[in-house]
Amino acid sequence: MTGKSRLSERQIATLKQLAVTCGNGGQATLTRDQREAMTPLWRRHLIEIWYRHLPGERPRGPFFKPTDMGWALIRSIYAGGERREQEGRAA
Repeated sequence: MTGKSRLSERQIATLKQLAVTCGNGGQATLTRDQREAMTPLWRRHLIEIWYRHLPGERPRGPFFKPTDMGWALIRSIYAGGERREQEGRAA
């Protein structure tokens, strides 16, 4: 993420939650606090935001899921955590 600001703890926690809830290709709803945390990631094309529109009904959503770049970021977050755990055991 060169030239970009670092992720907040809230953003990291929400990305991890999306990894679990969207792991099988689904979409997830988020709390207001989590949605606010995802807005900068949406602008960086790391998160998709969806609304469902059905005839005769109000739109439903927003629903969130990681983009391909978002999944790559999530994998790197998990890989970084595993490295730190291994380094801690070796010390």
